[in-house]
Amino acid sequence: MPPKQKLRKGRKKKKVSHHEITRRAKEASDIWKVKMRSAEDDIEEEKKTKLDLTSDLARQYKTMQMEMALKIHSLESTVANLNEKIYKLEEELKSTKSDKDEIIRQKNFTIQELQLRIDDMEATYEAIVNEALDDLSEEVDTSRARWEKQASLLELENRQALMEFGLNPGDL
Repeated sequence: MPPKQKLRKGRKKKKVSHHEITRRAKEASDIWKVKMRSAEDDIEEEKKTKLDLTSDLARQYKTMQMEMALKIHSLESTVANLNEKIYKLEEELKSTKSDKDEIIRQKNFTIQELQLRIDDMEATYEAIVNEALDDLSEEVDTSRARWEKQASLLELENRQALMEFGLNPGDL
């Protein structure tokens, strides 16, 4: 084979080979493009999943935060109500203690007043009783003196009567 023909045949082979290489490169490029698109789709799907997950977690967090805020508000409200009740009860207790102390003061005052009356009445009754006893004693003394006088007179009369009958009153 003449060298020119060989050269042509070689060029054809080269053309074919070059054409084959280009075709294979395009095919490989298409495969890589598909893989790239698939990877990009996977990344997008992953981003979407991550975004969905983040959104769901954010929603759950907001829900929990809202529930916690409601619970805190409810507890704060309960605490405020209980503190108000405690305040009212403490005020009522102070008032009750004050009332009790006033009642005790009034009672003690009344007791002292009654004790003074009793003491006065006791002194008055003692004076009345002493006066009555003094009067009675005076009457008894007066009556005794009178009875003794009467008894002496009666004795004297009886002695005289006995002597009239001739009897000695000392013998009897």
